[in-house]
Order: sequence, then C-alpha cells, then structure tokens
Amino acid sequence: MAPTAMGYWGRTTSTIDWCEKNYDTTFYIAEFWNTISSMSMVIPAAFSLFHSLKKQEDNRISISFALLILVGIGTSMFHITLKYEMQLLDELPMVWGTLYVVYILASIAIPQLEQSSLFKVLLTVYGIITTTVYLVIQLPVFHQTSFGILVGTILFLNIYMIFRKFLPGPLIPLTQGHAIWHCFAGYSFYIQRRELD
Repeated sequence: MAPTAMGYWGRTTSTIDWCEKNYDTTFYIAEFWNTISSMSMVIPAAFSLFHSLKKQEDNRISISFALLILVGIGTSMFHITLKYEMQLLDELPMVWGTLYVVYILASIAIPQLEQSSLFKVLLTVYGIITTTVYLVIQLPVFHQTSFGILVGTILFLNIYMIFRKFLPGPLIPLTQGHAIWHCFAGYSFYIQRRELD
C-alpha cells in the first residue's frame, strides 16, 4: 500500500508497505494492527522459552523460541516504523531463525545430519548468500522466495516425521499441499517440542 500519512517516524523507506493504511490508528505506529498481531509470535514464544528453561530442556529448544521472539520483535519494529533498517530486523531474523529450525527438524528426522559438518555448512552458506544477495538487490520477492524455500523444507520435514512410520518409502503424498499447509503451519513447534521431549 502506498504511504497514506506522515507520522512520527517520517517518510517510509521500506521496500514493502502492507495493506494497512499508515498511521490511521495512532500517530506513533505506522501499521497499528500488523504491529499488534506481531505479538502473536512473541507472547507464545516467550511462554514456551520460559517453560523450556524451567524444564531445563535441550538448548536447541530454548534457542528456537528465543529466535522466534527476536523475529516477533523485529516484525513489530518494522510495522511500527516502516523503515528499511527495521525491515531488515524483521526479514533477516526470519531467514536465520528458520534455518535453525530446519537444522533441528532435519536432525530429528535424519539423526546423522546433526553431526554432519557439511549439512551445517550448507545451511550457513544458504543464510549468508540469502543475506548478502538481499542486501544488494533489496527486492522483497527474493526474500519471499528464499524464505518460502525454507518454509517448504520445514513443511516437508514435519510431514516426513509424522508419516515416516506409516508410509513405505520416502515418497509422501503431497497432492494436497495447500490443505496440508493449513493443518501443519501452526503445528510445527508442537511437533518440534514433542519430538525433543
């Protein structure tokens, strides 16, 4: 959406402006409802982080929740300001946090990967290349594509972990991909917790 009002943070410098009328609710927050909804990442992740630390769970669990909190805070800062620098605090932690979740889930699904230096290097290189290219070309579609690849990987790993005991072979029926996405998008952290408990 094109800038609709000038607010506390001044001119919009982000490469993307969402569907909300800017500064419509308050002079201090560019996209009020997107900012408020960002807390739907922070609050459950903070509760889960507290629970994870209290139970002294594997550090991987605590780190994944801390990364989700970081993403939620970055998302809030982006929607508050619509500044390019804050957009990076939203989008780059999304990539790196999701890479970490891919590492955790892949290590659960295929235990040999946890000790694989090559796997860790490949994930790190993916993150570095994605970050570097995105900083240079500044096209939202590049971020959306690279992040979408990671989300698709998480979806595949979750489905694989659920059905690997029931289905013969590595081929999992993915003909209803969008419906599967609806069912498992919010379910992924529960699966992660269940597998690691």
